[in-house]
Amino acid sequence: MYKQSIYTDEKFWVSEQLGFENLPGLKEPFKNTGDKPVAAVYQTWSTEGYLPYIYYSIMSQILYTDISEKADLYIFIDDERYEYAKWVFRDLVDESCFIKVSRMMAVKYMVTCHPVLHKYNAVAVCDSDMFFYSSEKRDFYKNIELHYAESNDVILIDSNISAKETFWSRQEGLNKNVKAEDYIDFFDREIKLDPDFLKTWLEQNTWLISPIFIYNPKTFINPKYYQYAITCAYKEFYCDETVWLMWSLARLVQISAIQQNKLMDVEVCLDFKGLDFQSYADLHQFNKKIAMIHPLSGPGRINPTCLEFLRKVEKEFRNTHGE
Repeated sequence: MYKQSIYTDEKFWVSEQLGFENLPGLKEPFKNTGDKPVAAVYQTWSTEGYLPYIYYSIMSQILYTDISEKADLYIFIDDERYEYAKWVFRDLVDESCFIKVSRMMAVKYMVTCHPVLHKYNAVAVCDSDMFFYSSEKRDFYKNIELHYAESNDVILIDSNISAKETFWSRQEGLNKNVKAEDYIDFFDREIKLDPDFLKTWLEQNTWLISPIFIYNPKTFINPKYYQYAITCAYKEFYCDETVWLMWSLARLVQISAIQQNKLMDVEVCLDFKGLDFQSYADLHQFNKKIAMIHPLSGPGRINPTCLEFLRKVEKEFRNTHGE
């Protein structure tokens, strides 16, 4: 029997089933060394419901990626939840993995301002409810390191949806404190994004989404970005993709889709289409590459298949690490 979620947002139905009861840990919790080339980052939008997802996402990364060898791990947490989060994660990650920030600074597009990330060759911001899966551990972070030895682009996930359509729907639903008639002028005014260039880009491209967002820190080490991000935060922008994409366009930073990156070789899974997890894994040949799974969006929020998958991750983690 499934528990009824205490949250009004159905996104947390799976989170409520998972909880923190009797979760596996590591004999020695994950600890940052400070000398790895890549940083992997999580944040919580100041919502406790994301914490179980982050726990399971980190377990999936330890199982199926080279995060332990190639990346430091940071969880940005607002000061109200900082001590609680350290306690519930105590068997999985060390205190060095937690960064205490104000509620405003805990949102995704503010995280890219934080100086702790500036020393890395690349940073991967992972959605709290984005998980990894593979038949074996794969060199995900090593390949990020190799990519950024030669490129300074930003990498997201191609949604195959019109950029123009999404740009305006995000304004209406997530960034509505800047009115539609002033929206394009807002980006011109704040970051000198040419309106004609933006309109052309919107007509010719698809929107990129950020279950994962990978970048060179130098792209955002800029006082003007900090000022722009703070302005967006005060305007209560809730679409991090809009903030990041518009900055990248204004600075002529190349924008890439991870699906087209042969070096990283991932399978993106945004829903399970009513299948059980093993059927979906067989259909998409998860045994041949690493899958990035972000199924808790749209109509798929109450998602027993996602619960089945995460229990599978938990069982494998327990069997692998013996805790």
